[in-house]
Amino acid sequence: MVKSCSRQSFRPSYFCGSVSCGTPTLAVDGWERALFSTPVFPFTGASGTPALDEYQRIRQTYAADITASPDFSIGYVSANLVERAAVVSAGATGDITSAGLIQALYTLRNETLGGLSVPLNFSESGASNGNCSYVLVGDGTGSGLTLPSGPGAICRSVRRLEQSSEGDPGLVRAMSVIRCLSPDRSTAEPLGRLDPTGP
Repeated sequence: MVKSCSRQSFRPSYFCGSVSCGTPTLAVDGWERALFSTPVFPFTGASGTPALDEYQRIRQTYAADITASPDFSIGYVSANLVERAAVVSAGATGDITSAGLIQALYTLRNETLGGLSVPLNFSESGASNGNCSYVLVGDGTGSGLTLPSGPGAICRSVRRLEQSSEGDPGLVRAMSVIRCLSPDRSTAEPLGRLDPTGP
């Protein structure tokens, strides 16, 4: 579809969520300025905090030959989350068991693992994560990404939704982020209203 649109000189802004796209996607004609959204830190170009710098050191030491990608970052955050739960569990009971790990997760509130993730919250009824996303934008060259808001997550409260016929809140959040970052705001219609005073 993207190539067909490009052949007709139609170049809309495209959006990719989480692991569905990576840097190689940018090489496809028409994707050069795509918007990427992920629940964990940007898989490329992020540094400047202790947690991000540690990731870069570990990646260069043990996985320098592996291309950075969203799934690589998600795996790294998952390992850090298990480590955090193990530390909490061991501190509480002196032992690490699967039941102890689950109980340790229930104690985490707005846990970001030093800025590696959106705020994470766990309870017996499930996970409730912050209305946040890390955003990357294709730099137009077909090979690079930029971080328009830096390496941190963008967090907003959705006060009222003007839902589409599908009523997909995930799409509303994604479109709201796109609306915030679109260079041509006159053509990027939001599906939801953001509370600019929200967290």
